[in-house]
Amino acid sequence: YDKEKKSIDAPVNPTRLVAFSKDKEYSELSPKIALNYKISKNNLLFANVSKGYRPGGFNAFAGIETTSYNEEKIISYELGNKFAKDNLQLNTSIYYMDIKDMQVQESLGPNTLIINNAAEATSKGIELELTYRLTSSLDLFASAGFNRTKFDKFKDKLGSYTGNTNPNAPKYTYNLGAQYRDSLGYFARLDVNGQGKVYADKQNEYKRDAFHTVDLKLGYELENFDVYLYGKNIFDKKYDFEGYYGGTYTIPSDPREVGIQLTYRF
Repeated sequence: YDKEKKSIDAPVNPTRLVAFSKDKEYSELSPKIALNYKISKNNLLFANVSKGYRPGGFNAFAGIETTSYNEEKIISYELGNKFAKDNLQLNTSIYYMDIKDMQVQESLGPNTLIINNAAEATSKGIELELTYRLTSSLDLFASAGFNRTKFDKFKDKLGSYTGNTNPNAPKYTYNLGAQYRDSLGYFARLDVNGQGKVYADKQNEYKRDAFHTVDLKLGYELENFDVYLYGKNIFDKKYDFEGYYGGTYTIPSDPREVGIQLTYRF
């Protein structure tokens, strides 16, 4: 059970001709029911149903017409299998999410955007995770997710977006890599992370193309102390998100990051 209280005190300014003060409380029960069934010593079947929500909030730059929006609610269904035998581990799952009162950017006019509970959507997909122990020190791993998130119902004063793909919802994501860790303390890990095309807007007009980045981590591990040299996006891949917020903004990609990480256990 979650309860959240928000308040706003918005004075008059050049973009808002009406001052307002408001308090709102949001509360919701988020239950989950799960079932695990062991088919064999190597196979576990699981299923779960859960309910969640996202608290509402305020539109600080809106006029008197709309100043706040309500909770977004979701019911999620998942069915999967976990398999482990010898050096192999394989996890698979399928899911379906029903989203009501979705918080989206609604257009009140050509130059007026607010957050409002103006849409309904469904999200469905498949997730796969695979790990294989090649030697006592070397693991190979891979994971992939395939997703389809669409507006079932959404329109505002500028048009209808029913059937469009939700913003920031890639059709696929993946991770490939290898990890080495031996008894002498040497450690190395390589990750290739990627995702498919995503849209920046409800009209599906602006998009960021598919991309992938490479991470590398090298280190030495002792009983109480570890030291690592790490690099994220080591090839400095550019994947700027152009056309965000109705084509007016560009979100720059994260550049190459290199650093040292120290860990001490006591």
